[in-house]
Amino acid sequence: MRRKPDALKALEGTARADRANPRQPRPPVVRALRPRAGLSLPARREFTRLVGLLAPLHVLAAPDVIALELLAEALTEYRRAAAVLARHGQTYPAKTSAGTVLRRSRPECQISSEAWRRAASLLSAFGLHPSGRASLEVDAPIEDPLAAFQRRRTAGAGDPRSSERFFRE
Repeated sequence: MRRKPDALKALEGTARADRANPRQPRPPVVRALRPRAGLSLPARREFTRLVGLLAPLHVLAAPDVIALELLAEALTEYRRAAAVLARHGQTYPAKTSAGTVLRRSRPECQISSEAWRRAASLLSAFGLHPSGRASLEVDAPIEDPLAAFQRRRTAGAGDPRSSERFFRE
Protein backbone atom coordinates (compact mmCIF):
# COMPACT_ATOMS: atom_id res chain seq x y z
CA MET A 1 0.00 0.00 0.00
CA ARG A 2 1.29 3.45 -0.88
CA ARG A 3 1.69 5.96 1.93
CA LYS A 4 -0.05 9.29 1.72
CA PRO A 5 2.19 12.36 1.72
CA ASP A 6 2.34 14.20 5.05
CA ALA A 7 1.02 17.37 3.40
CA LEU A 8 -2.11 15.56 2.23
CA LYS A 9 -2.69 14.17 5.72
CA ALA A 10 -2.39 17.68 7.15
CA LEU A 11 -4.93 19.02 4.65
CA GLU A 12 -7.38 16.22 5.44
CA GLY A 13 -6.94 16.70 9.16
CA THR A 14 -5.70 13.14 9.71
CA ALA A 15 -2.05 13.99 10.42
CA ARG A 16 -0.64 12.54 13.62
CA ALA A 17 2.75 13.41 15.06
CA ASP A 18 3.44 9.80 16.08
CA ARG A 19 3.05 8.61 12.47
CA ALA A 20 5.00 11.41 10.78
CA ASN A 21 8.56 10.93 9.62
CA PRO A 22 10.51 13.96 10.87
CA ARG A 23 13.69 12.71 9.20
CA GLN A 24 12.11 12.38 5.79
CA PRO A 25 14.59 13.56 3.14
CA ARG A 26 13.59 16.79 1.41
CA PRO A 27 15.88 17.38 -1.58
CA PRO A 28 16.16 20.96 -2.82
CA VAL A 29 13.89 22.01 -5.67
CA VAL A 30 15.63 22.55 -9.02
CA ARG A 31 14.43 24.40 -12.12
CA ALA A 32 16.03 22.21 -14.78
CA LEU A 33 17.20 18.63 -15.14
CA ARG A 34 19.25 17.02 -17.88
CA PRO A 35 18.55 13.48 -19.13
CA ARG A 36 21.33 10.91 -19.40
CA ALA A 37 23.10 10.61 -22.74
CA GLY A 38 21.79 7.08 -23.45
CA LEU A 39 18.15 8.18 -23.71
CA SER A 40 16.64 7.91 -27.19
CA LEU A 41 16.04 11.15 -29.10
CA PRO A 42 12.21 10.99 -28.89
CA ALA A 43 12.47 10.26 -25.15
CA ARG A 44 14.89 13.19 -24.72
CA ARG A 45 12.36 15.49 -26.42
CA GLU A 46 9.62 14.17 -24.14
CA PHE A 47 11.90 14.63 -21.12
CA THR A 48 12.53 18.26 -22.07
CA ARG A 49 8.80 18.86 -22.57
CA LEU A 50 8.02 17.34 -19.16
CA VAL A 51 10.68 19.45 -17.43
CA GLY A 52 9.07 22.52 -19.03
CA LEU A 53 5.69 21.50 -17.59
CA LEU A 54 7.03 20.67 -14.13
CA ALA A 55 9.43 23.58 -13.57
CA PRO A 56 6.66 26.14 -12.87
CA LEU A 57 5.11 23.76 -10.31
CA HIS A 58 8.35 23.78 -8.27
CA VAL A 59 8.24 20.02 -7.71
CA LEU A 60 11.44 18.91 -9.47
CA ALA A 61 14.38 17.70 -7.40
CA ALA A 62 17.69 16.28 -8.61
CA PRO A 63 16.83 12.66 -7.63
CA ASP A 64 13.71 12.86 -9.81
CA VAL A 65 15.73 12.57 -13.01
CA ILE A 66 15.46 8.76 -13.05
CA ALA A 67 11.68 8.71 -12.59
CA LEU A 68 11.32 11.47 -15.18
CA GLU A 69 13.39 9.45 -17.67
CA LEU A 70 11.15 6.43 -17.03
CA LEU A 71 8.09 8.60 -17.64
CA ALA A 72 9.56 9.98 -20.87
CA GLU A 73 10.38 6.46 -22.09
CA ALA A 74 6.89 5.17 -21.20
CA LEU A 75 5.18 8.05 -23.03
CA THR A 76 7.45 7.54 -26.06
CA GLU A 77 6.77 3.80 -26.08
CA TYR A 78 3.03 4.43 -25.82
CA ARG A 79 3.07 6.92 -28.70
CA ARG A 80 5.07 4.55 -30.95
CA ALA A 81 2.69 1.65 -30.31
CA ALA A 82 -0.37 3.89 -30.75
CA ALA A 83 0.99 5.10 -34.10
CA VAL A 84 1.36 1.49 -35.33
CA LEU A 85 -2.19 0.71 -34.16
CA ALA A 86 -3.55 3.81 -35.88
CA ARG A 87 -1.78 2.86 -39.12
CA HIS A 88 -2.49 -0.90 -39.20
CA GLY A 89 -5.44 -1.44 -36.85
CA GLN A 90 -5.67 -3.46 -33.67
CA THR A 91 -5.84 -6.87 -35.29
CA TYR A 92 -4.15 -8.81 -38.10
CA PRO A 93 -5.21 -11.90 -40.05
CA ALA A 94 -3.49 -15.19 -39.16
CA LYS A 95 -3.97 -18.54 -40.91
CA THR A 96 -4.41 -21.61 -38.76
CA SER A 97 -3.06 -25.08 -39.68
CA ALA A 98 -6.61 -26.02 -40.75
CA GLY A 99 -6.59 -23.15 -43.26
CA THR A 100 -9.07 -20.85 -41.56
CA VAL A 101 -8.29 -17.20 -41.01
CA LEU A 102 -8.40 -15.77 -37.50
CA ARG A 103 -8.13 -12.16 -36.45
CA ARG A 104 -5.45 -11.82 -33.79
CA SER A 105 -4.63 -8.88 -31.58
CA ARG A 106 -1.46 -7.00 -32.50
CA PRO A 107 1.38 -7.10 -29.96
CA GLU A 108 1.32 -3.31 -29.99
CA CYS A 109 -2.05 -3.43 -28.16
CA GLN A 110 -0.36 -4.98 -25.13
CA ILE A 111 2.68 -2.72 -25.48
CA SER A 112 0.57 0.45 -25.58
CA SER A 113 -1.62 -0.72 -22.70
CA GLU A 114 1.37 -1.46 -20.45
CA ALA A 115 3.15 1.77 -21.38
CA TRP A 116 -0.03 3.74 -20.69
CA ARG A 117 -0.36 2.15 -17.25
CA ARG A 118 3.25 3.01 -16.34
CA ALA A 119 2.95 6.54 -17.72
CA ALA A 120 -0.33 7.22 -15.89
CA SER A 121 1.21 6.09 -12.60
CA LEU A 122 4.25 8.34 -13.06
CA LEU A 123 2.16 11.28 -14.28
CA SER A 124 0.19 11.10 -11.06
CA ALA A 125 3.38 10.92 -9.00
CA PHE A 126 4.65 14.14 -10.60
CA GLY A 127 1.32 15.94 -10.25
CA LEU A 128 0.57 15.97 -13.98
CA HIS A 129 -2.74 14.23 -13.36
CA PRO A 130 -5.61 16.06 -11.63
CA SER A 131 -5.90 13.58 -8.77
CA GLY A 132 -2.13 13.42 -8.30
CA ARG A 133 -1.80 17.22 -8.28
CA ALA A 134 -4.00 17.41 -5.19
CA SER A 135 -1.47 15.40 -3.16
CA LEU A 136 1.54 17.57 -3.99
CA GLU A 137 3.17 20.04 -1.66
CA VAL A 138 5.06 22.81 -3.44
CA ASP A 139 7.78 24.89 -1.81
CA ALA A 140 7.18 28.11 -3.74
CA PRO A 141 3.77 29.68 -4.29
CA ILE A 142 2.40 29.47 -7.80
CA GLU A 143 1.43 32.91 -8.99
CA ASP A 144 -1.94 33.47 -10.57
CA PRO A 145 -1.46 34.99 -14.08
CA LEU A 146 -4.50 37.26 -13.66
CA ALA A 147 -3.21 38.64 -10.35
CA ALA A 148 0.20 39.28 -11.94
CA PHE A 149 -1.44 41.13 -14.84
CA GLN A 150 -3.54 43.28 -12.51
CA ARG A 151 -0.50 44.08 -10.36
CA ARG A 152 1.50 45.16 -13.42
CA ARG A 153 -1.44 47.21 -14.67
CA THR A 154 -1.92 49.12 -11.41
CA ALA A 155 1.84 49.60 -10.96
CA GLY A 156 2.07 51.64 -14.18
CA ALA A 157 -0.90 53.92 -13.42
CA GLY A 158 1.28 56.96 -12.61
CA ASP A 159 3.42 56.69 -15.75
CA PRO A 160 2.15 59.04 -18.53
CA ARG A 161 3.48 56.63 -21.18
CA SER A 162 1.55 53.75 -19.64
CA SER A 163 -1.36 52.19 -21.48
CA GLU A 164 -3.35 52.83 -18.29
CA ARG A 165 -4.16 56.34 -19.54
CA PHE A 166 -6.38 54.84 -22.25
CA PHE A 167 -8.53 53.00 -19.75
CA ARG A 168 -9.41 55.89 -17.44
CA GLU A 169 -13.06 56.72 -17.07
